[in-house]
Amino acid sequence: MTSALSDALAGRTRIAFDTNAVIYYLEGTYPYGVYAAQAFSLLASGAAVGFVSTMVEMETLVRPLRIRDRGLLFSIRRFFTLHPNLYVTPMSSDIAQAAAQVRASTNLKAPDAIIAATAAADRCDVIIGNDRAFARNSELPYLVLDDFAV
Repeated sequence: MTSALSDALAGRTRIAFDTNAVIYYLEGTYPYGVYAAQAFSLLASGAAVGFVSTMVEMETLVRPLRIRDRGLLFSIRRFFTLHPNLYVTPMSSDIAQAAAQVRASTNLKAPDAIIAATAAADRCDVIIGNDRAFARNSELPYLVLDDFAV
């Protein structure tokens, strides 16, 4: 793990992932997929647990559905089902109400507000992604993957 990313994740045991981090990881997008993979390896080793909103799952499935790639669709569904220590949190009424509050106070887009509210409900220490607008408006620490690219 890069020392900067390692330092940023030190002591953080509950990690939320924004959609772009998951897509970078699954597609191996350089360099961001490398950093996302380092975070996902913490889950695989048991050093942390990870959380994604069903919003992240939905957004990740759009491309393979659009291009009708059944293999990719299967791989993504398998990832959300089988990745060690990764939990998909469904949107509840409580999360919807919290997301509405986030959206009202920050002007984040609805998907980002749902992801933020879900991360808070899951008691996450940090969100990993690559969205500076989300990072600027997040109550939780948000690690922007671009900041780790050298």
